[in-house]
Amino acid sequence: MQLAMDIGLQALENLEIPLVQDKPVIYTKKESPRVAAPIQLVVAGRRMSTHDLMAPPKTPRGEVPPPLKKKRSKTDLLDQTDVANTQQMTNEATLAAMRILMTLCAPTYVLRPDLNMRVAFTMVDLTIKHGVSILGAFGYGLYALVCFLFDLDEAYYAGQMSLRLLEKCNAAHFTCKIYGLYYAHVDPWKNPLKSSMEPMLMALNSGND
Repeated sequence: MQLAMDIGLQALENLEIPLVQDKPVIYTKKESPRVAAPIQLVVAGRRMSTHDLMAPPKTPRGEVPPPLKKKRSKTDLLDQTDVANTQQMTNEATLAAMRILMTLCAPTYVLRPDLNMRVAFTMVDLTIKHGVSILGAFGYGLYALVCFLFDLDEAYYAGQMSLRLLEKCNAAHFTCKIYGLYYAHVDPWKNPLKSSMEPMLMALNSGND
């Protein structure tokens, strides 16, 4: 595992992709005494117009299921971005770096938790600057995992973005990864635990397929 981490970090250095030190800004939020203010996603260097993320369109049979619709309290009325028309990540070197970063998730989680956080920051930062991809969905899910202890609202938002990107990219083989990151670690802190059981079973079945 140490060797895998060393090789991955060296590969990133060869691609001239440094690990980001500071937490990227993924949304803007102004405090309100009654209701959380609208949130906007920052993608490819610009703020996007927003739509309600919690009511996704129906998904045809055989495709990636959308995030499950839940009842929302006033504090959860976050006006989040519809990513259907956002810029795609196409640069091959950036995509290679994203794949390496995803591979680094496990060894850094075990051996260097401080680097694990920077891996998440870097994946989200590359998505913001270069466009969306299914690897970006994993990055937002990992970001949700590493930040939910110190900012639950931001973790919840990042997790919802990972689900939305999973739906957009229609990559069923990533369902287990994305659902595992979000529904096992973040969603139970915002919603009743029983609401996470169905998607966790879906993740299990997807991983077994």
